[in-house]
Amino acid sequence: MTKNNEITYIAKRPATKTKRDGDHLYYVVEYYRTESKSGNSIYADSKRRYIGRVVKKKLNNEEYEHTDYFVPNEIFAEIFPEAKLYTVEEIFGDGAVIDTVKKTRGRPRSNVSRSSIPKSNKKQAVRTDIEKVTSPFYHYVAKYLSEDIGLNSLLLDIYGEKSTNTLVALAAFYHEGSNAVRRFERWAKEHNLDEDCFSTSQDISKFFKELDQGIDDFREEWAMLRSTPNMSVIYDVTSHNSYADKTLNEFVEYGYSRGDASLPQMNFALLIDQDTGMPVNFDLFRGNTNDVTHFKHSFNKLVPTASENNVEVVCDSGCTSKEIFQELDKDRIKFTTLLREGTNLFDECVDQVYGKIIPQGKYLFSEEVYTMVLPVEYCGVQVDATVFYSHELCAKETKVISNKFLKALKAAEELNKNPNKELKKLEPYLNIKQIEVNGNVSIECEISEEKFKEQTKHCGIFVIINSV
Repeated sequence: MTKNNEITYIAKRPATKTKRDGDHLYYVVEYYRTESKSGNSIYADSKRRYIGRVVKKKLNNEEYEHTDYFVPNEIFAEIFPEAKLYTVEEIFGDGAVIDTVKKTRGRPRSNVSRSSIPKSNKKQAVRTDIEKVTSPFYHYVAKYLSEDIGLNSLLLDIYGEKSTNTLVALAAFYHEGSNAVRRFERWAKEHNLDEDCFSTSQDISKFFKELDQGIDDFREEWAMLRSTPNMSVIYDVTSHNSYADKTLNEFVEYGYSRGDASLPQMNFALLIDQDTGMPVNFDLFRGNTNDVTHFKHSFNKLVPTASENNVEVVCDSGCTSKEIFQELDKDRIKFTTLLREGTNLFDECVDQVYGKIIPQGKYLFSEEVYTMVLPVEYCGVQVDATVFYSHELCAKETKVISNKFLKALKAAEELNKNPNKELKKLEPYLNIKQIEVNGNVSIECEISEEKFKEQTKHCGIFVIINSV
């Protein structure tokens, strides 16, 4: 168990068949095996199936007592299908604190991971179990979801049973927490999963290299499975730092890094169905997030039938360009994007709706915003600019700008003490007068209402561009 997981259900330890592995796991022996070797020696072996983790109950600040209950995994339900599961509160009472014993490895550390169970009724306990699934059930959830959405059958067709099982287990492994792939085989063993392909770093490299051979077929089949006519898709790109050797990985490249890390990066493009939230396709490419040349090629590759199926793409204008929007319009692919503040078109939209959007605009009660639609030209393409105004957003943005004006006024008080101090940085906020008396220069400053009005003109406004 990890410290972020909440234990909701426990089981009573079976009276027979169960054995204990050290201080942290219970298991049952499925069969024994003996083999004769040279020298009349006998080799004995057994197959263990781990069914869960040991539970301890807190008695006081220092002592713990072993109980007859433990946290089961999915193998337990398979071996003991009639066994009953109990809520922690049923056994230990409201507010109980239980621990799952962890096997100490590496540097010395505490050998228990504590989960505090809050007071709750049955309904809340079940809800908690869904939102925070205990670690033995991550693999079961991953298997169920992959089968439910058709992913499992497609993986089986392309990669076979062993690789598919490993991929599903890896998904559960990563979803459970921030894990390094080198720990996967140990994790699989603890969950009784027959995944033995990651014994060495060479095995890891071999596995992912084999996956690469079928990736194009998988992406093509998956996109066909998930694509539907008239769908709206969200296109986004993010960069990932990599420790890979640039000579061994053609995708990594040095460039802009938001994390200021001096590492090469690769870009990951993801296409998501806006209605279902389901990934439709993905791609890796060289460069960094400021490189927009990939968009047209990447999008056509991800959704080759976009124009025929009347697909609309929702994207960040930061990963596109004027030429790209013109090409999308030429190919009859609709697009939606957020118009960035500070652009000439944004300022034009603000000027057109200023003082009009509240009395003349349409009010959306569900979103608590006023809207107006303006026909404009964007990147050489005729589009509709939907302007939104929010009172709540306006108040927040106005407060930020107001603080800047007050800070500038306070800084102006220091000008008379230091006449040589630069004045230009205060000019956007203040009216500044220099007065000379008997050769002495003094400075008078006041907040400029006109400048404040101009700078807050856009507050509460954002603009969405839709191709027509």
